[in-house]
Amino acid sequence: MATPAALPKLSVLFCLPPELFLLILSYLRTGDLLKFALTAYPRLRERLNLPYLSNHTFHRLVLRPPNTVPNWPLPMELTDQILGYLHDPSDVITFCFTHRAVYLQYMGNDILDPGTVTGLWSVTRRPGHGGL
Repeated sequence: MATPAALPKLSVLFCLPPELFLLILSYLRTGDLLKFALTAYPRLRERLNLPYLSNHTFHRLVLRPPNTVPNWPLPMELTDQILGYLHDPSDVITFCFTHRAVYLQYMGNDILDPGTVTGLWSVTRRPGHGGL
């Protein structure tokens, strides 16, 4: 296994031409794209022209959900097929971030690390200022 120093930095990915960057993102499965979006949302917001997060969306992503079954009427396989027709990764990210049941199907009850929460908070609009 490669040492942490030998692994490429994430910033190298953001130096790629936009067409190549979008092509790479298009090969990610939805769950992997969401994990990448959570980790790098501040940079992706600039690169993909994603909206700022609203305070409500930020809390929906960060807070652990109650022990209830997500109420999404479609099976996961059908949801994957539908999201496959969204060719722009920013559309997939926006859709999943705004539909908590879909987000939870892909992400489960994973708790986000403090660095990810701080990054998401940095692109969160306060109430009354709009956002996703």
